[in-house]
Amino acid sequence: MPRISTKSNPTGIVEFNERDVDFVIEQREGFEKFRLLELKLPTRRIPESCEVVVIVRAGQTFNRFILGTLNNWDKGFRQLDNLDPSAVRRVRILVHPPDQPKLVASAERLMHRGAGDRDSILPMIGRDLGELAWKLSKEGDEFVIVYNSKIFSTIDGISQYTPFTALVLPEALRQVLNRLADSDERDDEVGPWAAWLVWLRTLNVDEPPADERFDDPLQKSEWVDNAVNAFCEMHKLGSSLSKTIIGEA
Repeated sequence: MPRISTKSNPTGIVEFNERDVDFVIEQREGFEKFRLLELKLPTRRIPESCEVVVIVRAGQTFNRFILGTLNNWDKGFRQLDNLDPSAVRRVRILVHPPDQPKLVASAERLMHRGAGDRDSILPMIGRDLGELAWKLSKEGDEFVIVYNSKIFSTIDGISQYTPFTALVLPEALRQVLNRLADSDERDDEVGPWAAWLVWLRTLNVDEPPADERFDDPLQKSEWVDNAVNAFCEMHKLGSSLSKTIIGEA
């Protein structure tokens, strides 16, 4: 699901749409590397001689690359060094005229997600988690499922492995919804839970009380269970897992 944003743009800087930018961050030859695959100009008013700068940030650490000009930027892999291994990767793309620092276009806080996962309300990213298979992480206002990249090298590997999606996705969803139920900000139409409330409507699940928290823990638990069950029913996760187990027997 696309992010809901109230960001204004008083500077006149042209903003790239998220779908105009495509990149990968992956492990290659034992190193984490970045590659910018596509950068579509949102307007023809930007001279193709402008330089493209990429910043990959993880927490308080970052790498900065000058890739070249809009009409001839480097599409090869760039090695990422000394990034915080526990933090979600965010990508910023800056475009400015040669020898001039003033920006003419930018793409802000793009999140590395697997193929086909950019619109997910609960995206998945790979990290070295040691012996931990996965965990739920929070980046700003956004939740992500962090899977162990030593077990699954790509998001495609996970999407094709039914036991992971059938067992992990419901539990991750349960953790998020428990936090939503305890939040005082869920009635904010532009707040951190706005996208989740919209998504819940697609499951035909009643929203939690807007003006107060659940008074009864059992009521909260039942509400979360109903939402998770609706998600599992919509995607037939139990049936898919059953077919996988029978097929492997």
